[in-house]
Amino acid sequence: VRAALGAGGRAVYASPLKALSNQKYRELGRIFPGEIGLLTGDHSAEPQAGCLVLTTEVLRSMLYRGSELVREVRWAVFDEAHLLGSPSRGWVIEEALILLPRAVRVVLLSATIPNGAALAGWLAMLRQTPCELVHSAARPVPLRHYVASARRPRDLFLVQSGDGAAFDAARWESAVEGLSPPREPSEGGEKKRTPQ
Repeated sequence: VRAALGAGGRAVYASPLKALSNQKYRELGRIFPGEIGLLTGDHSAEPQAGCLVLTTEVLRSMLYRGSELVREVRWAVFDEAHLLGSPSRGWVIEEALILLPRAVRVVLLSATIPNGAALAGWLAMLRQTPCELVHSAARPVPLRHYVASARRPRDLFLVQSGDGAAFDAARWESAVEGLSPPREPSEGGEKKRTPQ
């Protein structure tokens, strides 16, 4: 975003969800006051801004229509790029990447992409330009696993904290204490009913 704004070009920041687009609009607006706009289909703010945060669907639609804005874009950032393989959302990202003018520089972001090298190879072939994969095992936000107790719904039990910590079986047992064991499915996929 800084590179596009500094060079006088425009940037787009595409995310698959309206809620995430709204969040990124607020975050980037704090970093680049007066330079960020929003287009989600439901809401529009500062559409002439140097950087537009939008949903991937809105970007795809603009590309299909040959929007004037697309001709001004120098950088395109795609958040949640791991959704490229998703049958429900991946095709929208893929079409937007295919339709973007070749001069647009592309950045794909994902915290959980399992096939980064393959994706970088595909992107390099598609865009006809080298693609660099930047990988880090460090998580800026530690991943923690909690279990909600069925008996005490307001209680959360931390069963595994980030950075490779061991699974806490004692907390798991506390969370599931008193629950009935799962019923075995009967033939035909229906659950067996036990007499009351």
